[in-house]
Amino acid sequence: MKWASLTTGKKMVGGGPDTNTEDLMFLGDLVKSGKLKPVIDKVYPMEQIVNAHKYTESGQKKGNVVVTIEHSNKAR
Repeated sequence: MKWASLTTGKKMVGGGPDTNTEDLMFLGDLVKSGKLKPVIDKVYPMEQIVNAHKYTESGQKKGNVVVTIEHSNKAR
């Protein structure tokens, strides 16, 4: 983001909130009880990450965009 700020002249801020296990458990309980309902707009597989970014930047996004990562136990 620092490079993008320098090259585009736009201020960019990023990062996530500081969280701990207790906070995550509390949020999980809120979701399970139905008191917190996340809004999922679209779900993309990791292979379509470029499309997910394009959609997010398009201004059409109405909720969260989720990128799924499939884990395989197959030996390589």
